[in-house]
Amino acid sequence: EAVKSVALQVAQGGDLTTITLPSAFCFPDTTLQMLAHKRLLGMELLEPLLEERSHYLRLLGLLQWVFAGIKNDEFGKKPLNPTLGETYRCRDSISGFVYVGEQVSHHPPISAYHFKHELHDIAFYGEGEVFAKFGGNYVAAGLSGRSFVRLGRKRRQAPRPALAGVAKLFPFSVERATDDASTGKAKSKSKSKGKSKSKSKEKEKDEVAEAAEGIESLAVDDDEESEVVEEAITTSKKRKASKTEIVDETEPSGKTSASKAKGKRERKEKAVPAFVRSPDWDEEVVDEFIFDPALPTGYARGLIVGRQHNEIGGPMQIYCKQSGLIARLQFKLAGLIFGDMNAVTGEVWHESKPDVKLLCFSGIWDKTVKITKLHKSVKDITKAALGGSTVLFDASTTMPRSREHFDDLHCGNEEVADSRTVWGATATAIREGNLKLADEEKRKVEDAQRRYMAELRTTAKEHKTRFFHHDGKEWVLNEDCTAFSTDLYIQE
Repeated sequence: EAVKSVALQVAQGGDLTTITLPSAFCFPDTTLQMLAHKRLLGMELLEPLLEERSHYLRLLGLLQWVFAGIKNDEFGKKPLNPTLGETYRCRDSISGFVYVGEQVSHHPPISAYHFKHELHDIAFYGEGEVFAKFGGNYVAAGLSGRSFVRLGRKRRQAPRPALAGVAKLFPFSVERATDDASTGKAKSKSKSKGKSKSKSKEKEKDEVAEAAEGIESLAVDDDEESEVVEEAITTSKKRKASKTEIVDETEPSGKTSASKAKGKRERKEKAVPAFVRSPDWDEEVVDEFIFDPALPTGYARGLIVGRQHNEIGGPMQIYCKQSGLIARLQFKLAGLIFGDMNAVTGEVWHESKPDVKLLCFSGIWDKTVKITKLHKSVKDITKAALGGSTVLFDASTTMPRSREHFDDLHCGNEEVADSRTVWGATATAIREGNLKLADEEKRKVEDAQRRYMAELRTTAKEHKTRFFHHDGKEWVLNEDCTAFSTDLYIQE
C-alpha cells in the first residue's frame, strides 16, 4: 500500500532521483556500497581468465561473470543517495579485490568506481549516473554510462637452474610440444622410419643450445654454471651460423622440407580467425572490454496492478577493443500473461562481419543459459572449453557468495566522508526497523548536503574530488591514488 501511495503521487515518466523518499523505501546502504557488494560477489570468476590465451574464450568467461553477478533486489526499495564527495572502500578477502568508489557529481548524480586486484593485472572501473524512472505500473532504475574490464596476463616464470645440467633442468622440447598442441601448432610425426642416430643426437644438442639461450638473461651466480651456460650459448651461435650457410647454398635448388612444413602450418593457421587463435606466452596481451551500459536495468513491476516483483531488462553490449569481438545481450521482461521470468538471449560476432554470428545463446540467467548456434570457425574451441557441453552458464555450479568476506576499509576518524560515517545512524535505524528515527537521521544528512551545495553556489567554488578526476571524457582514477594501500587502513 505504501508503494502504491508514492507511485500515485508521481507523474508517469517522472524522475525519482529528484524526490526525497521515506526511509521505508531505502536499503541501509548507499549506491556506492550496493555497487561494491554486488560486483565483488562474482569477481573471483575473473582471475582464471588471466590464464586464458584466446580473446574469444575470455569474452565467454566475461559472459559467465555477468550472469553470476546479477541479483534481483528486494521489491520497492532503492539504495540511499550518496552525498557529493562521499567515498566508500572495501576489500574482498576471497577474491583479492579492493574497491574504491566516490560520488563525483550531485546533479546529475554520478558515482565513479574502481575495482582492482591486489596481485594480478585485473581491474573493473567506470562511472554511472543513477536513474530511476516511474512508468505507471513500474519503476525502472539503474546506472547509465560505460564500464571497463581490463584483463592482463599471468606471465609464465621459468625456474632458476640450481646446478649445472641445463638440458635436464629446462626440458624445452616437452614444454614446446605442450604449447604447440594447445595452439594448433603440434608438429606432425615423421613418416620416414629410417632416421639415423646422428640426426637424433644433433637434435638433442640443438635443444641444449636453445635451452641455454632461454636462460641467457637470468642472473647466474655459480661460476661452474656460468661456464656451462656460456659454452652452450657459443655452441648455439655457431650452429645457427652454419645452418644459415647451408640453407643459403641450397635455396636456389628449391624449398626445403622445413620451409614446406612451415608454409603448410601457416595456411592452416590462417583458416582460423586471429581472435580465436591463442597468442604465444611471450607476447604481452592485455584486453580491455567495454560494457555499455555498466549494468542491466532493474524493474520493480506491479506497483498498482498485478503481482509485485522485480525483473532485469534491457540490452547490454560488451566490446573488446583489441580483438574487435562484440557480444550483445538482451534481458527480457516477462509479459503480463505469457513469458519466462529472467530470460536472456544474446549473440557474439566480429565487428568486421556483423552479419556472421559466431555464437548465439538463450536461457534463464538465474538457472541455465545454453548455446543455440555455433559458427564452424569457433565450434572446436568452444566445445573444448565447455567440455563438449552446450551449457554456457549454470547457476547451480556458479552461485554468488555471501558478503561475510568483505572487509570495510577506512582511515579512522579522518574518514568523515565515508559512507558508513555519513549514513551510519540512518542505516542502523533502518536495520532495527525504527523508521521514524531513520527518517530524522536521513533528513539531517540531506539538509547538510543542501547547505554544502548552497555554499558552493554562493562562493562560486567547485567541489574538489579525492580519488578521481575528469579527463575531458570520463571520470578516471588518479594516478597517485593511495586508496588501494590496504596496509595503511584500519579494519572494522
